Formats: sequence, structure tokens, C-alpha cells
Amino acid sequence: MDKPYNLEKISSYVGGAPGQLKEMIALFLSTTPQELGSLTEAIAQENWTETYALAHRIKPSIDVLDVKPVKSLIREVEALAKSKKDCHKIPELMKTINEIMDEVFRLMALEKI
Repeated sequence: MDKPYNLEKISSYVGGAPGQLKEMIALFLSTTPQELGSLTEAIAQENWTETYALAHRIKPSIDVLDVKPVKSLIREVEALAKSKKDCHKIPELMKTINEIMDEVFRLMALEKI
């Protein structure tokens, strides 16, 4: 099974240095779950301004790790929250994002660099 992410882009950012790559992965694993938790909470509270801000902040991490299945979903959450239209779609999108990201976190924690 293919991984839902790709480390090539982040590896190129750190010049292929394994130590720096490990640090970047550790940073991602230590911060992104909490940010997704905050995003999920903002959605539950229907705080669309905060939802937009958090989705916008998380997006670069998703991009640099090339989490393809989440790239369009996080952008959709961001756009819907910003426009404050069709916000009823956001909780289901977030559920899918969380399911995929749980797998990303699990697999990434097992990476041998």
C-alpha cells in the first residue's frame, strides 16, 4: 500500500540531511495533531473565522509533506469557512481529514530515516 504522504519535498528543503529530516518529522508529529484538534474544536463550535485561520495555518504542513488526499480537503474547509457558505459540509470534511491524518501520523512515526 502506498503511503498517503511523500517525504521528497521536505527532504529537498533540508538538503537531504537525515538529522534535519528527522527533526522536521518530529516537529510535524508534535504540532500538527494539536492543530487539527483545535481545528476540529473550532468547527464543533461553528467558529468559522477561527476555522478559516487554523485551516490556513495547517495547509503548508500538508503541502510540504504532500499529503495528497488531504490537500484539496483542507483547502475546501478553508474556502467554506472563509465564505461562511455551505458550512454544514465542513464537519464531514474534517472527519475525513482526521481519519487520513491519523494514518499519516501512525505511518510517519514508523519512518526509518
